[in-house]
Amino acid sequence: MCGEIVLYKIDIQDVDHIFNALSESRKLHIMKLFGAPFMRTARPLFMLEELELEYELIPINPRVGAAKNTKDYAEYMSGVNPYGKVPTLVDDDFVLNESAVIVNYLCDQYGKGNYIPKAGSKERAKYDALCYTLVIEIDAQSLYMHRKHIGLKHIYGEAPTAVDAAKTYFEKQFPIYTKVLESNQYMFGDSITGLDILCTHTFLWAKSLGWYKDDLSYVNNYLGRMCARDSFKRAYEKHVPNTYTSGMKYVERYNSRNKL
Repeated sequence: MCGEIVLYKIDIQDVDHIFNALSESRKLHIMKLFGAPFMRTARPLFMLEELELEYELIPINPRVGAAKNTKDYAEYMSGVNPYGKVPTLVDDDFVLNESAVIVNYLCDQYGKGNYIPKAGSKERAKYDALCYTLVIEIDAQSLYMHRKHIGLKHIYGEAPTAVDAAKTYFEKQFPIYTKVLESNQYMFGDSITGLDILCTHTFLWAKSLGWYKDDLSYVNNYLGRMCARDSFKRAYEKHVPNTYTSGMKYVERYNSRNKL
């Protein structure tokens, strides 16, 4: 998640069946999103749906692919993303990895002036700072420590002290990070941005771990608004049903409070 961002041209001559459709998709301008939606792939998936863009989701699970040395995964590494991580977006011959970067790229390229501040502006610098804080402090330094040393302990080993410290760190940082929602509808003002797509995924992840305990009413209301969006339903209901169900509970409570 926090690795180097790599931009490069794609060569599909040496890959097999999962890339055969790329040439045709370029003619039709149908983007390809490689990944597993229950991972961070859900972030760009949500953004693609929000922008109502044409895309094809190509399932790639790095953990399974690496463990079983599958052909699809080998082709993915040789032809799309040599790091072997997901998600990866292929837009014509432009290849981009890292979920937050993909979301912001989609906003810049296809948001029609909405969803993200103008590149190079001071507002964009503030927006970028919030994105970086989310993916580093809330995700990588906190939530992913749980994933790494509990969910993936067979790979990275158990580290209960590190996980406990990460949870304590999350409990300190999360209220600070989300305090803006006390006065704003969304994380960067009163209009939805790509940052909100990233935050919705991350906040629901924290909820799934039991680290976020619904103790901040303004966060609950925010999730109610975000999860009520049609784009959330299209992205999550089929691909990440457990998260979708969790999100709908926030919608129900939000609608009940507001008598909608």
